[in-house]
Amino acid sequence: MHRSRLRKLVLNTISATVVALMSLSCAYASDYQQQLNEADKIRTSDIQKFSTILDNLQQHFSEMSAYEQASFQYFELYRKIIRGQIKEAIAGYEQLIESEAPEEIKLRSRLTLVNAYSFTQDWKAGLEQLGVLIISSKQITNSKLKDQLLMVAATFYNSLGQYQLGLDYSQQLKSTTTTLRGQCAAAHFEVEAAFGLNNLSSNSDLFAKGIEKCQQANEAVIIGLINNFKIRSLLKEQNYQAAMSLLTQQLPQIENTRYTPLKGLYYSLIAEAAVKLEQWDVVKKYGELAAPLVAQGQSYQSAVRTYRALYEYYVHVNGTTAALEAYKKYAEADKTYVDDIQAKSLAFQLAQHQSIEQQNRIELLDQQNKLLQLQQQLIENESRGRRDILIALFCVIAMLILIIVQSRRSQRHFRLLAQRDGLTGVFNRRHFTHEAHKLLKHALGQRQRVSCIMFDLDYFKQLNDTQGHGAGDAALKSVAEVAKQHCRPEDIMGRIGGEEFCIILPNTSQQQAVEVAERLRGCFEQIEDANVDSSHTITASFGVSETFISGYSLEILMHDTDLAMYNAKSEGRNRVVAFFEQLRLNLQPVVQ
Repeated sequence: MHRSRLRKLVLNTISATVVALMSLSCAYASDYQQQLNEADKIRTSDIQKFSTILDNLQQHFSEMSAYEQASFQYFELYRKIIRGQIKEAIAGYEQLIESEAPEEIKLRSRLTLVNAYSFTQDWKAGLEQLGVLIISSKQITNSKLKDQLLMVAATFYNSLGQYQLGLDYSQQLKSTTTTLRGQCAAAHFEVEAAFGLNNLSSNSDLFAKGIEKCQQANEAVIIGLINNFKIRSLLKEQNYQAAMSLLTQQLPQIENTRYTPLKGLYYSLIAEAAVKLEQWDVVKKYGELAAPLVAQGQSYQSAVRTYRALYEYYVHVNGTTAALEAYKKYAEADKTYVDDIQAKSLAFQLAQHQSIEQQNRIELLDQQNKLLQLQQQLIENESRGRRDILIALFCVIAMLILIIVQSRRSQRHFRLLAQRDGLTGVFNRRHFTHEAHKLLKHALGQRQRVSCIMFDLDYFKQLNDTQGHGAGDAALKSVAEVAKQHCRPEDIMGRIGGEEFCIILPNTSQQQAVEVAERLRGCFEQIEDANVDSSHTITASFGVSETFISGYSLEILMHDTDLAMYNAKSEGRNRVVAFFEQLRLNLQPVVQ
């Protein structure tokens, strides 16, 4: 009897111990998941706390469940994005998608991957990934993931410059989300799209409504992004003092976010506003603070703004060497920014083209399937309706031919878009460079002279500021049209920058090219365009060089021609300067 009681007591003790250990284990697991949920809530509103939670969880990674480990890996990669380690994050997300991670984590990884592609300007990959997500969106039942999909679509299309699509997705998110964070994000995307569509003024109530939503959601980073568009609206309206006041007011909160791209953006905006207010010490301070942040390549527009401000500062203080260095960085960033815009446009056009091609292939396969069915029917019913079947077969073949013809027309159309500048119709920078390299290689073998003319419109920024971008676009189109009329069929002309053009002339000496440039310069002065106020005369500064002086390297030939053009700027504009060796020593930066 005593032994029976003892055995029962031991068994009860062991059972109680096992239950306690299992409860403790579940409590730990539950605690890890709670911390992961908390990290998810604050990953954009409190980046420092988000990072602290991840540091604590990292010590217990081996104790987590498989789902918790996958979630932790997702957030670790997200932290890399915040720190600017974009390429590492992309590689990690691609591995996570191919792993045995839960489908929900894979889906979230795809969503974040689309945003990461926008940081690296890999627009083609982003569009492909986004297309997969949109196709599978009907199968998503989780409202939180649906919100994230709409956020990603709005973010990506705004980054791509497709602001109408960005506005559409932001309004879908606004009407369906039930969370404060979703409402805050929808407000930000709506403001960004409206700004991109030029439908926003600094006194719009979209700013106040959006900031109110984001304050309720405690989203400091998104508040900074919304205020960025209000500041840029004030700068466009030339209300520089109000812009500087808002920048000064917001700067402490922006720096507290520790979000590097946002700090670089605000520093560049302060430098730009300070130039307008002639606060040169402020320009120097914030331009130099912005430079290492924007140099990371995630915001070409911020880089253009920063180096332009530093250039104007050094010109003001007569820092010739520093001004030249700043101008080179500004020109490089500006050209990269223009190329990026063209790359975005081309990626979107190619995605549309691929969609058309995919639809054509589907139609072709469908028609082929119908053809096979008709052929089978022909075999089975050879003695009946032969004429009708042959007529139907003829119609199907005609439809196939029509589809093929339409497909080839589409290919030719998109090939033309990839080669031409959308505004002026001349070659874009990429195709111009390709054709010029081929021509110079041939000319080198034949020892033929090749000349280069480069011209830049004078006071183009002043024209845009005083008469609007419509007048600037009209001036660019008129100038390109006049220049094309003076070009021979064998000449190569391209738009290589905002208001900068280049012409390569085979079998032409430098003196002959100077004469062509003089004719162009005189014709530009005679341009009369209804979109350009008569008070503004269109003029340009020209530089000319040739291969017998600069050699057959396109880069050196264009560099020497560029030096001559900037010498024309420095000598008073609206003139032609032929390159000579002394220019390399005498180059002084000039104000555009």
